[in-house]
Amino acid sequence: MIPAMSVLVAVLLPGLALSSLSPFNQPAHPDTVRRVIKVMASSGYLWLLGEEGALYHLDLSSRQLTRDSALGKVADLAAGSGGRLLALSVRAGRTLILDERGNWKTATVVPTTPADTVLVLGVLGPRRAVLTTAAVLVEVREGDWRRRALQGNSRLGSLQPSAMWSNDGSLYVGQDFGEFGGNLWRISLGTGRVTEAVRRKTLDPRMDPVTAVIRDPSDGRCVLAAVGLLHMGMAIGRIIRVCGDSISVPFQEPCPLEPGASRAFQRMCSVPVFGLAEGKDGFWAVTPFGVLRFDRRSICERHPMPKLEDVGGVLMSRDVLGVLLVATDINWKASVSGLTPLIAAVDQ
Repeated sequence: MIPAMSVLVAVLLPGLALSSLSPFNQPAHPDTVRRVIKVMASSGYLWLLGEEGALYHLDLSSRQLTRDSALGKVADLAAGSGGRLLALSVRAGRTLILDERGNWKTATVVPTTPADTVLVLGVLGPRRAVLTTAAVLVEVREGDWRRRALQGNSRLGSLQPSAMWSNDGSLYVGQDFGEFGGNLWRISLGTGRVTEAVRRKTLDPRMDPVTAVIRDPSDGRCVLAAVGLLHMGMAIGRIIRVCGDSISVPFQEPCPLEPGASRAFQRMCSVPVFGLAEGKDGFWAVTPFGVLRFDRRSICERHPMPKLEDVGGVLMSRDVLGVLLVATDINWKASVSGLTPLIAAVDQ
């Protein structure tokens, strides 16, 4: 077992009571998954998407980890209608949406072009939308896709794929560039127009890394976006709610500090949020300090970060009922953060 706080915060933030134990104990499993960019739970498995497009599944009963190499290079995962898992993949030069049902043998071909680099998958009921670096493609009806070239200046791409199709016809896409910032983009599925969902001067002079985006359970026209950054003693985070042009912050808290910490540090340190997951009658959020469950808008449960264990080569915990927690070093790629947590909701 590995102390979660020393695992998830590799840099000792000034004033925080953290262990000095090594943040990265080497699991013995030969197929270790470290640089995970997305996790989801379905059908008794924990699905893990790696940075290079490799998809793995961990059998939660047998604790066996397997790579699903037949899927090709997977760009994103999303929950389809009925809760089934969908994978956006590029295989043999074709862009495919693969369905977990039937052992990934059901495939929908997305008519991308050689100029497209596939980024994220959005789902609204039975319909799908695919964002590339050049266009957004929307499934008007089964097998019939409409393509709209992107309009507007944007630097699409991210360390982690995060996107949500809202009921107002927009695809919200998060960007996480670690210490180099991030953004939350709103893309019109009707026109392809790309705009900043959070204007630069409304909350901050610049937007910080957006690590996750989910649909607001209280209003399908709105989305919730997690902001999280750990870098060289700095911690920044919050949850942003975007509903059209209305922006609010339903969660932002100062870091838990030791007595006597400087007021200057207290002002600059806010709890970073590294994952969101839709849940029954609300949603979940994970920070390096613990797990929060929200009943619509307000916090109704708080859980300290549990200890993580090596399960088949995955650093994870099942101790919080309703979610799975996984450690990843993807943010370490672009910030001095150490490991950070991801979260997946599970059926109870």
